[in-house]
Amino acid sequence: MTFQESHESEQGMCFADRRKNHRLPVRLDIVVRLRSDPGRPETIEEAYTLNVSSRDMYFESTLADRLQVGVIAEVEMELPVRGSTIFGERTLAARGRVVRLGAESAEEPNRRGVAIVFESLPAFRVAVD
Repeated sequence: MTFQESHESEQGMCFADRRKNHRLPVRLDIVVRLRSDPGRPETIEEAYTLNVSSRDMYFESTLADRLQVGVIAEVEMELPVRGSTIFGERTLAARGRVVRLGAESAEEPNRRGVAIVFESLPAFRVAVD
């Protein structure tokens, strides 16, 4: 198959079908942290996901003015686990780069979609006593 044939077959395919990672349409509460310049406090926001995969995440945020494409954000998400599990922790932490800003939320005009790609796989945050 030539590049042209490959490109033409992709044109009929939905963008979501071409994605490498399967997304879970799940709403999880997250904490978003933005490191700031020295002398300025870090920005922290409670937000929620719209979908998550092993390599990226899409969430709605009121920090769209600070979350521009290329900005690094740290996120923590609490997993909705009940009872005992093999994991000692329920909070996953990840660091990601903003790759796309979506439209404003229909429910809350000051909220906007934000897509990030994780710079490394999310890991359980271990609490140190």
